[in-house]
Amino acid sequence: MLVRFWTDTCSFCARTAPALSEFEKAYSEKGLVVIGIYHPKPHGRRVSDEEVAKAAKELGMNFPIAIDEDWKFLDSVWLETGHDRAATSASFLIDRDGIIRYVHPGVEFFQSERADERNANRDYEDIKKAIELLVAEPPKKK
Repeated sequence: MLVRFWTDTCSFCARTAPALSEFEKAYSEKGLVVIGIYHPKPHGRRVSDEEVAKAAKELGMNFPIAIDEDWKFLDSVWLETGHDRAATSASFLIDRDGIIRYVHPGVEFFQSERADERNANRDYEDIKKAIELLVAEPPKKK
């Protein structure tokens, strides 16, 4: 499972959305599920399900979207973990047993050959490699 925290006012999220959709399309038959977790900015802004669905559609997100309107989940799993967590646009790759196997701390990842976007491209390649390794693992025997 690939989980991405995102919001509609974040340019990093908008630039990463195509990669999320690409990964969902490329690896869903191998078991990858992509889930977006929307958190409104500014913090505390009220949103409707329709607003979030519209924003997701505009970004090409056709996978399930959860809404963390009050940031309780984002805070508990990311922002309040005792580490420097400046970005809210984190991504987590979780295995079949619920173990977090890869964390992208934000802000963005996407394919690019531009020198000024090399970090985003490096991160894209890193998360793609992590996904490929994870979906190649056989299910554990119980």
